[in-house]
Amino acid sequence: MVELIPDPRELSLSMREADISVRLKQPDQHDLVVRRIGTIAFGLYASPEYLERNGRPDFQAGCSGHYLVTQLEDIQDATQTGWLMDLAPRARVSMQTSSHEAAVSAAVQGGGLACLARFRADREGSLTRLVIPPPVPTARIWLVVHRDNRQTPRIRAVLTHITEWVRQLGDTLYPADAEKEDKDYSVN
Repeated sequence: MVELIPDPRELSLSMREADISVRLKQPDQHDLVVRRIGTIAFGLYASPEYLERNGRPDFQAGCSGHYLVTQLEDIQDATQTGWLMDLAPRARVSMQTSSHEAAVSAAVQGGGLACLARFRADREGSLTRLVIPPPVPTARIWLVVHRDNRQTPRIRAVLTHITEWVRQLGDTLYPADAEKEDKDYSVN
């Protein structure tokens, strides 16, 4: 049986809270086998209604008069939130969430500028991706298993399936027009 647990906290593989973990932050524990299996591109989005009401953001002026929808900093990787806060230091945070879907929904409803995964936000017809000079940071996808479990046949089968699935989604997760980075998916 496969049980998916979408939890913003990192379950401990050492304590056997889970057999496999897919993370957006590279763990540094020594008893884990970590493999990079993909990359997720992000973009800056707002609804057309938000842009009509608040105008196009002036990044040179720190986005004064604008609002931000951000991810809570204690979840997996706060790189995109930090980037957005640096890009728009004069904007006010209208919402913080640990849910990417809630952030998408808030942006669609006109809640503010949001740094969102392109695989989700690009297909949302009621969002506009803003073209901005500094590239939006990407997130690497890490597949993690405890060293003692990596050769267990049922775990090995799931690891292989997850890796193949993420690689098949490669162009969706990281579109061709995204800022290019090293896409070497080597084992660490």
